[in-house]
Amino acid sequence: MRILRSLLLLALLGLPTLAWGEPVEMRYREAAAAYHNLARNGDARAAQWRQVAAAFFAIFGDHRRHSRGPDGLFSAALAGLGAHRAGGKPGDLRVTLARFQQFLRIYPDHRLADDSLMHIGAIYARRPEDAQRAYLTYRQVLASYPDGDQATLARKKAAAMEAKEAAARPPAVAGKSQAGAAPRRPSDEAAQQAAGPATVKRVLFSSLGAFTRVILTTDQIVAYKYSLLPPGGGKPPRFYIDLANTRPVAGLAPELKVEDPLLSKIRFSTSNGTTRVVFDLTSLGRYEVKNLALPHEKKIIVDLFPGDPPQTAPLEPASVARQEPPREPELAPATLRNALGLKVKTLVIDPGHGGRDPGAMGFGIMEKDVALRLSKELKAVFQAKRPDIRVEMTRTRDVFVPLGRRPAIAKAMGADLFVSIHLNAHPQERFHGIETYFLNLTSDASALQVAARENLSTEKQIGDLNAILRDLLQDTNIVESSKLAGFLQASLITGLRGRYKVRNLGVKQAPFMVLIGAEMPGVLVEAGFLTNRRENKRLRSKRYLRRIAEGIYEGLQKYIQEQTYALDGPRPFRPRSGQDS
Repeated sequence: MRILRSLLLLALLGLPTLAWGEPVEMRYREAAAAYHNLARNGDARAAQWRQVAAAFFAIFGDHRRHSRGPDGLFSAALAGLGAHRAGGKPGDLRVTLARFQQFLRIYPDHRLADDSLMHIGAIYARRPEDAQRAYLTYRQVLASYPDGDQATLARKKAAAMEAKEAAARPPAVAGKSQAGAAPRRPSDEAAQQAAGPATVKRVLFSSLGAFTRVILTTDQIVAYKYSLLPPGGGKPPRFYIDLANTRPVAGLAPELKVEDPLLSKIRFSTSNGTTRVVFDLTSLGRYEVKNLALPHEKKIIVDLFPGDPPQTAPLEPASVARQEPPREPELAPATLRNALGLKVKTLVIDPGHGGRDPGAMGFGIMEKDVALRLSKELKAVFQAKRPDIRVEMTRTRDVFVPLGRRPAIAKAMGADLFVSIHLNAHPQERFHGIETYFLNLTSDASALQVAARENLSTEKQIGDLNAILRDLLQDTNIVESSKLAGFLQASLITGLRGRYKVRNLGVKQAPFMVLIGAEMPGVLVEAGFLTNRRENKRLRSKRYLRRIAEGIYEGLQKYIQEQTYALDGPRPFRPRSGQDS
């Protein structure tokens, strides 16, 4: 029947049929002949392009494991571009974009994967509000396929966009990334000097449990450098930042004492137009420095993480960010939920992807389907073990739910906790394991790649960046979300390792769109890699999904118990084995 339809299509388009041969190959050659005939015909209609796209897509649908499977999907996307150029419907371009994205998820190692990324970048580049997406897509080509035949073009496209953005901005100090950055150029230094001294307006400090955050706010973009100093001469270990061509605002205290496990004091001094901000440390494992830019003020964010005592680090100039986010963040160590003494009454489970957004794909199964099955298992476990807690889902069937609506749905349902269920993917089959994320800024490349993949279907545009980052920095649930992620990840791994060999990828943080704007503690679980053959086989099993669901339940239950103790009073004393009671 498929072959007869292909022959009918060729007849309608006025093309000759080919000799009989292997059915898949014959169908592909017929569709390709139709494609090239339309490409030569300057008067081809959008409807004709859609017919060819349908023929290619049918080949992919019937034979995705055949060598012509990826060719069919890629060619269907190309034919969709033809329909768009022929004055087709607005939906033609959306379908085309979805097919290129689908190609990447199913065939990340195919020779046409980097071509698909380049087409995605070109589609984004058509709209000024998607310029940032286009730029990030070209950068992804360079990161994922540095030796591919599209790398040179991607580099040129990214460089051209950087140059265009730089030309559109007022003169500002620019730099490389904080690791291995180059000294500031003379022109950059002159630009900042010409703008006059920047003012250090305020300093905010937050002890967030999992880490400590300090936010320095200035009224202009400033060049800066930072380093760690070891203890010595009666002084504690110190971390400092030098802010070039700046002066503290009048009334800013030269010293700020804090009570924090990592930080005891923040000090200020000014010399030759440079403001030095010194952090007196008690302990430090690692640190992250991020910078964000508002129209009227700029922020340098320093996150300090616990660990071993600090070691000396080289003096490094840092980058000046191009993002445009938030007003003054007001982070607090205690959540509103704790302050009001509220308990967990409603859990909302969010099965990732759905409908036209299949998510990751591997070995014939789609993330949207596995995520939904796992979410239903989790709901069943909760209903059986904690009938006192109401459990809702953002979707119960295969429908598309925009990422930005999911936290709003959870809020409307009265959620006290929010868990988004996803499956991972990687171009290399050997990658496997489970990881749990909470919402935060990060500089971790692998975490950002996961976030970029999960954020592909977002309907938010670059114009929403201010609000997005404002929500991110003002999220008072960040502490509770990090705790929830820790409980959940530990219980997941413990529960599975009794029967399976599972790699613990740990708790991570990243800017996931599905978590932004949630007004309750929330996490995102990547419950395995569909692109890993062994984990893919497990994830097809209802028994394995049930074990994952039970692990997530145990983590949530431990978090709920922890909250109950915190709100109702001290924990009950439990003597150790052999200890007098």
